[in-house]
Amino acid sequence: MYPSNEKIEVNVPKKNPFSMSPDPQLFYFSGQHVACLQTLESSIRLRSGLSVVLGDVGTGKTTVGRILMRLFQDKPDYIFRLILDPQFVDELEFLAHLSRLFEIKTKAQSVLEYKEALQSFLYFKGVNEKKIPVLIIDEGQKLNEPMMEIIRSLLNYETNESKLIQVVILAQMEFADKVRSMPNFMDRIAAAYVLQPFNEEELFHMIGHRLKRSGYEDMYRVFTKSALKQIYAYSHGFPRKAINLCHQAYLSKISEQLGIIDEDVLTRNMRRKEVSHV
Repeated sequence: MYPSNEKIEVNVPKKNPFSMSPDPQLFYFSGQHVACLQTLESSIRLRSGLSVVLGDVGTGKTTVGRILMRLFQDKPDYIFRLILDPQFVDELEFLAHLSRLFEIKTKAQSVLEYKEALQSFLYFKGVNEKKIPVLIIDEGQKLNEPMMEIIRSLLNYETNESKLIQVVILAQMEFADKVRSMPNFMDRIAAAYVLQPFNEEELFHMIGHRLKRSGYEDMYRVFTKSALKQIYAYSHGFPRKAINLCHQAYLSKISEQLGIIDEDVLTRNMRRKEVSHV
């Protein structure tokens, strides 16, 4: 606890360079993330149907989804909806959620009735209003076979030129096994991209970018070179793991009023993480 007779002043910056939230303002556009976004944007604009992005935990899939939505935010013809956690009890619950998500007014009570309501909605939006509904599903590895079959059936709704709904699934690598076990679903995939961990240079650029966006012009005034190498060795290039360690070390820099983050500061924080299992 702070001593009651002393006023402790801590100089806390207005912007946290290592926020754990998927903040597009801090996102570092590596070559692969740019290519991934271009692939998704092209697939949606061409109304190709289903796009899948795979990547291990912490490779930036969620933030890619957020940035993709921002790319279309001033395009009124696109209706974006997001599912953060696709864990549903059964097909009926999934279809009911989709109907609420797209604000479909229906008295449907069965799977068939919900499918018919969705089909009518998609045809009306796509053919009559020339609108393009886009469904983004994060944590796609949680989709089970019945949910994937619902998605496949939605992708059957099309005109002679294009699909009436665009679906983007962001998933961990194990989703690939589910897809391979469902050839009919795999055949629907029009675009796919796999996000890899950063190499050392990319990781350093990411850290420097986040610091610059937060008001630091020189990352070597915040981290020593050896500390940066230690971050890469610890994280193996996974952005989220690196950001998490940087965040903890940055808090130490503020609370302990340190001039720079070196290997000792990082080592202390890594030990704390091991003890707390964070």
